[in-house]
Amino acid sequence: MRVWDTESWIANSEDRVAGVIASMRAQGQERTAGIYQGNVYDSRNKKVGGQVYPVVQAWPPAAAVAATQKFIGQRRFREILFRNGLPWVFVFDGLKSADGGSVVIVGDLGAIYERERVLYRSVKSAPKRGCGSRTAAERSGCTIFMETRSRARRAQLRCR
Repeated sequence: MRVWDTESWIANSEDRVAGVIASMRAQGQERTAGIYQGNVYDSRNKKVGGQVYPVVQAWPPAAAVAATQKFIGQRRFREILFRNGLPWVFVFDGLKSADGGSVVIVGDLGAIYERERVLYRSVKSAPKRGCGSRTAAERSGCTIFMETRSRARRAQLRCR
């Protein structure tokens, strides 16, 4: 049986989308959405001077959904790179071969899921020193996309 994700509550902001989709794919889900369309955009027709104009308002999660689709999209999940430690690094194959895949790095899954339910729950993101405010990505533990073009690039990632 293939599961269809309908859990829009989990990725209702731009800082959660990539981490949620990558981790759902790592859990074995193949058909993931992770976010409700109403959290991405709103479309309405407005009448001005007798003329009807279609207006689309894209909300901040729209860019995150687009980036996630570009870097993960229909790629097959391969592995969690560091199985015995952090950071969470999700590796996806390329579309036509294993080369050309993507890597999604998520620092703190406790910022996405309930902290009590994640592995390494006692490890929390450290605040930036000397900076009073943090961006959404920093608050969530930061999600980074990286495209890999060859196995050599993956090997370099493992060594750093």
